[in-house]
Amino acid sequence: MLASAAALLWKDFPAMSAPLDGLLHAAVALAPAAVLRLLADLAGAAERPEVSVHLSGVQVLGGVPVRVGADEGARVVVLADQHTGRLGYVLLASVVAVEVPAPQRYQDVLTGVG
Repeated sequence: MLASAAALLWKDFPAMSAPLDGLLHAAVALAPAAVLRLLADLAGAAERPEVSVHLSGVQVLGGVPVRVGADEGARVVVLADQHTGRLGYVLLASVVAVEVPAPQRYQDVLTGVG
């Protein structure tokens, strides 16, 4: 039953570009905190994407993940606003989802496939 439901869902998807299709097949289920950590660990700041971070209180913050670390027993992600230079400090326990624009550029990081 599940297989036929999945087939119906995939049948309704519009045709996708080859890079996105490849990403969908290689996708790895990662917790939002792991996605932020992986993107923050990218070598050059210019390579890091501006992400949307959805919080449990329904707020959405945008920024470039700069660092994931711990302070006073709480795990925190530092987000930088590329336009204003402001920094935001977010408790990872409050993060429920992360959106990555143009994920194909980060496929090797998000899937572990080089």
